[in-house]
Amino acid sequence: MAKGEYIMFAHSDTWLGSDSWLEDAEETLRWIPDLGVAGVAGHSENGRNWVERCRWSIEEFGDPLGGCKPVQKPEKVQTLDECLLIVPGSVFTRLQFDEKVFDGWDCYGADYCLSGRQLGLAAYVVPGPCSHSCLRASYHIWDFKELLNFHKRLYAKHRKNYKHIYTWMGEVSWLNLRLRELMQLLGPVYLRLFPSLNIILKRELSGCDTVLDLGCGNFSPIHRSYIPFSVGVELFEPALQESKRKGIHSQYI
Repeated sequence: MAKGEYIMFAHSDTWLGSDSWLEDAEETLRWIPDLGVAGVAGHSENGRNWVERCRWSIEEFGDPLGGCKPVQKPEKVQTLDECLLIVPGSVFTRLQFDEKVFDGWDCYGADYCLSGRQLGLAAYVVPGPCSHSCLRASYHIWDFKELLNFHKRLYAKHRKNYKHIYTWMGEVSWLNLRLRELMQLLGPVYLRLFPSLNIILKRELSGCDTVLDLGCGNFSPIHRSYIPFSVGVELFEPALQESKRKGIHSQYI
């Protein structure tokens, strides 16, 4: 029912970093002639690994992407992450999300990008400071229970045109899917033998009602421990404000 020139879909844990973000994005998009869909995180077909293919506008503290810097101009990508998508209204009347095949949380954006390319439209990562909290995220891809199923659907739909599909949540190919199936079987055994920091922390804090987190930083692993009440203490003011914005702790000092 939207009548605007652009339609934006954004996750509720996505933060736009300036008061003029929408106006700036609109001005940028006007100059892209083959625009099908734009976003703030995506993957190019160019590059030898995940980091080299990464294109993004998300600005977080530290260097989580191994040196990958935010884009300074619109850059064409193969797929976009679903945390934020902007589609021209004229395009959306021609091509909408495939809600039948992708009836869940993942891959509908990646599918939209690939389907748009068949119409001669391209996907772009556009500049603009923003942040995506994504508090459900883990360090082990097998924790995303349904992701593999949707990656299989994505590959089945587009395998005639793409042997390799590069998404924010990993490469999708015949070999990669087979390896991921094996990982899902062996993942729980691996984690029992080599538990991650999150698993150890959650186990040690089991039964705790309160936690004092000294030097909590901007993205404390406490958020995965489900503590009823926690206080974050942080010296670096920007990190404290970012943690507060994400709502990780009950109180801050």
